[in-house]
Amino acid sequence: FGGRPLLAHFEAGNWMSKMAVRPEADYNAVLERTMDLKTAEDKSGKGRFIVVDDFVINELIRFYAQFKGKIKVDDAVWARVKEMLLESEFAPYHEPMSENHKICYLSSELIAAELFPDDVFFDGETGAQRLHRVKRSIKMFLEKRFRRGWSEFDSGSYYEIDLVSLLNIFDFSKDEELRQMASDSINSMLAAMFHHSVGGYPAGPKGRVYFNVAEDAKKGMYYYVKTAGDTEGDTVFDEPLATGVVYFALSSFQLDNVVYQLAFGPKETGYEVLESNALYTIPDDMNLHGRFKKYFYVGRDYALGSIVERDDPFENDAYTWLCGHQEQAWSMTFGKNSRATIFSSHPGNEALHDFGMHGYWTGDSLCLCAKFAQDKNAMLAYYDIHDREQLQFIHLYLPEQEFDEVLYGERCIVARSGDVCAKLVFSGQYFACVTGQYAGKEIILPYPRCGFLLEVFEGITAAEAEKLPGKIGVGPDGICAAASDGRELSILNGKTYLSGKEMEFDSYPLYHSPYVESEYDSGRVVVRHSGKEKVYGIQ
Repeated sequence: FGGRPLLAHFEAGNWMSKMAVRPEADYNAVLERTMDLKTAEDKSGKGRFIVVDDFVINELIRFYAQFKGKIKVDDAVWARVKEMLLESEFAPYHEPMSENHKICYLSSELIAAELFPDDVFFDGETGAQRLHRVKRSIKMFLEKRFRRGWSEFDSGSYYEIDLVSLLNIFDFSKDEELRQMASDSINSMLAAMFHHSVGGYPAGPKGRVYFNVAEDAKKGMYYYVKTAGDTEGDTVFDEPLATGVVYFALSSFQLDNVVYQLAFGPKETGYEVLESNALYTIPDDMNLHGRFKKYFYVGRDYALGSIVERDDPFENDAYTWLCGHQEQAWSMTFGKNSRATIFSSHPGNEALHDFGMHGYWTGDSLCLCAKFAQDKNAMLAYYDIHDREQLQFIHLYLPEQEFDEVLYGERCIVARSGDVCAKLVFSGQYFACVTGQYAGKEIILPYPRCGFLLEVFEGITAAEAEKLPGKIGVGPDGICAAASDGRELSILNGKTYLSGKEMEFDSYPLYHSPYVESEYDSGRVVVRHSGKEKVYGIQ
């Protein structure tokens, strides 16, 4: 890995797996290398809000708490691990940083303080002296997410960091209340992700996600849930194990079956899901009351979801640069193939691509030029790019080779996976890329103001879907479309309409579906499946 500290996280799981099955091997070099990577990160000069030494600290905690005395490592090396943990500068609750970093720091500080209650830490306090504060901080952090959702919601990229941090609390903390909160957090966050999934593949918007995860729904939390909840032991892994998956394999945590069944058990066909999340703030701000709302529809063998409303993102200055940060605004997944996924994005300002805030395929930072209206199997997308510094086109990800059939019309495309057809009707001429990095995968609409209608059908052929009526048009006030069954969706002057009636979002709860219920700000999440029910959250 060339000594890059961030990637230490990805190799840690490999070593932990080996430690579990071959404890007699010599692991001095592994721990020495891990500590050297943390030292390199500390000297990198990066700001605290993007430094990733906390990922390495998290691994050192599990190495020490789970394997000390069980594997072949010299006492001097374990002493150096302890010294590094004592000297690590943990982050207080209100220090500005994203939520995955915050829970990573807090969980590691908790376990370190409990492991070394009489030793002096970097700031002169002993472990015992800092315990009350860090416990209170973790409770505040998790209580907000029970009440208002995770900011980096449904993120196959960042949930891994959250989960390994929560697993460390569950496995190693002596505080039973925090262990229960960690367990409830894992169960509820995965239930909220998989009640709008099909075949174990979640659909819809995601907060902070990278393209390598967005392009394959199986790279999200699929194997995490399999490892945490599969009691039969028949899961087949067709890719290298992520570190978070290894943590689940090593952990005493067992996912509740009611949650596991949401991902892999039977569900009813054709149901709606309503969700809302608090606007992302750094640091957490309970006085900011703005939200954004998400709508999903789960069919027999597909799932589709989008962000349908967003409160004023500029209510608080701490949120402005985070609004749309690495966000995926909508996506569709098919149960037959995890890589048969469709989503669109606005590539944004090229200067932000390398930094990751607004990549080529995910993110809408400093633009917020997309708006969506969705009713069950029909979704209307509208892009209006005002800022001339932004790239003046939008594009869709549609990997032709992953579908059983793709038909290209003059202004429409039909993609079929199994007996599910997704029909896209565009407001203007599109271009299907046949060369370059995304040949056969990228559809470009070369206009600053444009949109498309997506309609999903089950049980008909692609040719039949192509012949069904569907109209769309862009005007000075926005965009209007008519679905095949006569439903009219429109986005006009920033408002969304269904058959002429303005769509309302004020009553959106935190979660609402046949399987997961939670009123916004209640702090209690109810999960149901097959006649069984579990309640998670603030007791």
